[in-house]
Amino acid sequence: MEEEIINKFEKFKWTKESTRKTTIHRYYDFAEVISHQPVKEVEFLKSAHIVNTYFNGEVNQYHELSEWKKAKENVKNLLKRRDILEFLKKNMFSAQKNITDWIRDKIYKKDISKCSNGEILALLKERRKRYLCLVNWQWFGFIGKFCIEEAVMELLKDYTKDTEEAVKIVFANENPVHIIQEGIETKKIALIAKKGNKKKLDKMLMKHLDRFIAVNMYDETYQEMTLDSLRNRIEKLKERGNLEEEIKKDEKKFYLNKKNYQELIKKYKFFKKNRELLDLAHKFSEFNEIRNYYRGLCSFYSRGFFEQIAKRLGLTLKEILCYCDEEIILALEGKIKLQKKEAKERYKKSVLVYDEDSFYFYTGEEAEKLIEKLELNPKNTNELSGQIACKGKKVIGKVKIINSTYDMHKLVRGDILIASVTRPEFLVSIKKAAAIVTDEGGLLSHAAIVSREMNKPCIIGTKIATKTFKDGDLVEVDANKGIVKVIRRK
Repeated sequence: MEEEIINKFEKFKWTKESTRKTTIHRYYDFAEVISHQPVKEVEFLKSAHIVNTYFNGEVNQYHELSEWKKAKENVKNLLKRRDILEFLKKNMFSAQKNITDWIRDKIYKKDISKCSNGEILALLKERRKRYLCLVNWQWFGFIGKFCIEEAVMELLKDYTKDTEEAVKIVFANENPVHIIQEGIETKKIALIAKKGNKKKLDKMLMKHLDRFIAVNMYDETYQEMTLDSLRNRIEKLKERGNLEEEIKKDEKKFYLNKKNYQELIKKYKFFKKNRELLDLAHKFSEFNEIRNYYRGLCSFYSRGFFEQIAKRLGLTLKEILCYCDEEIILALEGKIKLQKKEAKERYKKSVLVYDEDSFYFYTGEEAEKLIEKLELNPKNTNELSGQIACKGKKVIGKVKIINSTYDMHKLVRGDILIASVTRPEFLVSIKKAAAIVTDEGGLLSHAAIVSREMNKPCIIGTKIATKTFKDGDLVEVDANKGIVKVIRRK
C-alpha cells in the first residue's frame, strides 16, 4: 500500500506553499485540516495529497498543484458571498475565540499533573477536535488573501493607471494589528517609566503582560513574553528621546490610511459590487492577523499540557512535538511506544506523506531519497524572479536568511533579508535591511505591507529564495523588475 502511494505521488506536480520554523506536530494539523475540513461553512477541498519535509526545526509544505488551484477557486467562490464581511466577523472571530477560551478554561487553568491518563486522553481528543476547527479558519485566511489580491489587482486596472499606489491604499490597515499595537503600547509605558511613576508603571506592566503575553508565539516551543523581557525593552526605549513623536507618528499613520481609502472610494465611484470587494480587501489583512493572535494564545495555553504528556511518556516537549496527535493518543492508550531515537531522527531530517486518510513518516536516507523521487529540491540557479511588492532602485548586499526571531542577530544594516515570510516580530531586522525577499506572500502579506510603508525594495512569492541563496551570498535585488541574482557565492 505504501509503495502504491509513493508511486502515485511521483506522478504529481508539487508546489511549495509554506516554510516555517515550527514543529512536526503543528504542520501535521495543517495537512489534516486541508483534507478533512471540519468547519462546514468554509469547505474548500474535500481531500488532499500533501508532503511535509522537516530539517532541524524547519518545515516545508508541498501541495499537489491541481488540488491547490482547486482550493483557491473554491475560496474565491466563498468570498463572493454578499454578506462576507459580516460572515467573517460573526464566524471567523467568534470561532477562534471560543476555541481558545476552551483550551484556556479546560486545559491551561487545570492542574494537569493531578489528572489520570484517561482524563488527559479525553482532553487531548477534545482539544484536537476543537483545535482543527481553528486551523480550518487559519487555512481559509491563508488561501483567501491570495484570492483577494488577484481580484483587486484585476479590478483596479480598469480604474487607474497608477495601480501600485491604489493597491497600497486598499491594503493599508486602518487599525494596528495585535503585535503593532503591542509596540505602540510598550512605547507609552516607556514614557510613564521616564516620569518615574513606579506604582502606575507596575500596574501597566502587569496589564500589558496579560494582554500580550503570547504575541510572539507560533507554537508551543516559542518563548512567551516575560516581565523581565518587557522591563528590558522598556529600559532601552527610555533611552530614546523622541518617543512622544514616534507614538504620534504611529497613530497618525492609521488615521491617514483610513482617510486615503475614503478618498480613493470617493474619487473613482466604484460600482456597488466592486466597492464590496474593495471593502473586504481593506479589512482582510486585519481579519487575517487575528489568526496569529489566537494561534499564539493556543500555543501558550497548551504548552504545559504537552509538557505533562511528554513527561508521562518519557519524552521532552521537543520530542513529543515530533509526533502527531494520532500517535500520542495511541501511546497514551498503551498501543504504541514513542521512541526518543525516532523523535530525534524526525527532527533532523524527515518527510511526512499525507494521502487523504493515511500518513507515513520517512527519516534519514529514506527521506532524502523520497525528496529526490518527488523532485522537491529546487534546481540550482543564480537568478530568481517574484512579484514586486514595493519598487525601488537596485541594491546589492549580503544575504541573511531569517526564518525566526532566533536568526535576527545575524542581520546587520545593509544586508538583504531573505525569509519564507516576514512577521511583525522581524521589524527590527526589516528596518536594517537594504531589501526584502520572500518565498511566500502576496500584496496582503506582512512583507508587502511593511515594505510599502517603509518604501523599501521588496520582492515576494519567489517560492525558493530561502533554498536558493545562503547566508553571506552577495546578491543584487532589482525591485523594479522583480529579479534577484547572485553576484558572488560565499
